[in-house]
Amino acid sequence: MIVGASTGLRALYMSLMLCLGACLVSSCALFSSLQPKEPKATITEVNFDTLSWTKVQMSVGLKIDNPNDFKLSIDRIEYEITVFDQSLGEGVYDQAFEIEALKSHNLKLPFTLRPVVALEVAKRFINGSEDLPVKLKAKTTVKTLLGSIDFEFEETKTIADGAQN
Repeated sequence: MIVGASTGLRALYMSLMLCLGACLVSSCALFSSLQPKEPKATITEVNFDTLSWTKVQMSVGLKIDNPNDFKLSIDRIEYEITVFDQSLGEGVYDQAFEIEALKSHNLKLPFTLRPVVALEVAKRFINGSEDLPVKLKAKTTVKTLLGSIDFEFEETKTIADGAQN
């Protein structure tokens, strides 16, 4: 408190302190609302694109939702696909794209199965003895006007009933 100050000056001082405190609190709330939120990624489909004796090509459909009020830019996605905790393959999606504010973007991540793992997966799937838990692990850096966020996600989609009985 100010010593020897008049009541009017004290009231002015207190008013200024209250205004300063209110500005500080509101600026913190504003700043936290501007922090980029991580996008949400969901596997939409898993496809066997080419199945032959020499090659098994698959793809994973991915939907990425932007929960922010501003556009996000993604230059590349590094990913690995596993089934039964064995690595099927990995890849890099290096086609830059943008996701508009509060919108989503669909893309297809292709990969070639590793032959040894592919045989085991094909056997289990064709026999229909087990469902296939296809897990996608990915990482990327999402660019925004407010900065960049490193984004890692893991999503599993189960392919049920390999063979219909």
